[in-house]
Amino acid sequence: MKLSEGPGYEPCQNREKKSGVLDELATARARLLEKASARLEKHAKTSEESCPANRPRGSSCRLHPASCTMPTVYRFGQSRRVMNETREESKSRGKEILWSSVLWVVGGFSVYVLSYGPAVWIEPKIESKRIRSIIEAGYIPAAYVLFETPLRPFAEWYVGMWVDVSPGAK
Repeated sequence: MKLSEGPGYEPCQNREKKSGVLDELATARARLLEKASARLEKHAKTSEESCPANRPRGSSCRLHPASCTMPTVYRFGQSRRVMNETREESKSRGKEILWSSVLWVVGGFSVYVLSYGPAVWIEPKIESKRIRSIIEAGYIPAAYVLFETPLRPFAEWYVGMWVDVSPGAK
């Protein structure tokens, strides 16, 4: 026999003394739920009646307009002008994001291309052939932009600031 089945086990004794407790509790909960449901149904009905969308044109709001389900803009009496200002702010925010993104892309590309000079300067100083080949491969696009476009005179001057590019230099 398990401990929970023994006559000395307290819950077992309570069960025998108060056999209808759970039924009473369930009945009380059902009554509370019915009351709450009736209250919610009444509130829904009054809210539906008070909403301007459900009334004939020209009639005023009889109950409490705060419970109306109209959009927030109209509930608080804001005008269409406010809605238009919000729309304009949204458009200007989109433009800010666009131009900010363009600026970051152009700035990042410029930094990449301008880092070609320091990369050319440091590459011979690196002993690992693997790292040197990674640097060379990483800067192939920058070298193309600098030396195969009309930027070549600028590129020769700029890279010349970092390393000696004269014909006789090693």
